[in-house]
Amino acid sequence: MRGRTGTAHLPLHGGRAPAWLFGRMVQLARYLANGAPDPSFAPNGRVLTTLTGVNFEQSGLIANADGTFFVISTRAVSGVDVPYVAKFDSSGVPVSTFGTNGVATLNSLPLGLPLIGSAVDASGRVVIVGTTLDVAPDGNEVFVARLTSAG
Repeated sequence: MRGRTGTAHLPLHGGRAPAWLFGRMVQLARYLANGAPDPSFAPNGRVLTTLTGVNFEQSGLIANADGTFFVISTRAVSGVDVPYVAKFDSSGVPVSTFGTNGVATLNSLPLGLPLIGSAVDASGRVVIVGTTLDVAPDGNEVFVARLTSAG
């Protein structure tokens, strides 16, 4: 699966239509309403990030009024899938004051299945919802986690 990517199309703001390309490494792309790459976002409208080990299924993209945005999903850390939240500025550059170099990896949360929801509260904090496999025969357990504004 090395080098494989998938595509999710989500609205962002200002009449620009972004396409977010994900795979084992995150590539961000933004397009203008006419379908042309947005050169104000990055050369050729695309940014290849340093975020690696991500799953092909992305859980969320949240756009903020200030132009920053969050990408939420899971990634492999020491062979275990754990949730992460990455924050980027309006040019696709990681916001270094969030988490570690723009990424909050939530190693303390046990995860068995993909995240199922995300939102930002009125204070700008990311809230994620996911499930974890239950060792008892009762099925899955649901967890809700809220990050600080600094990740």
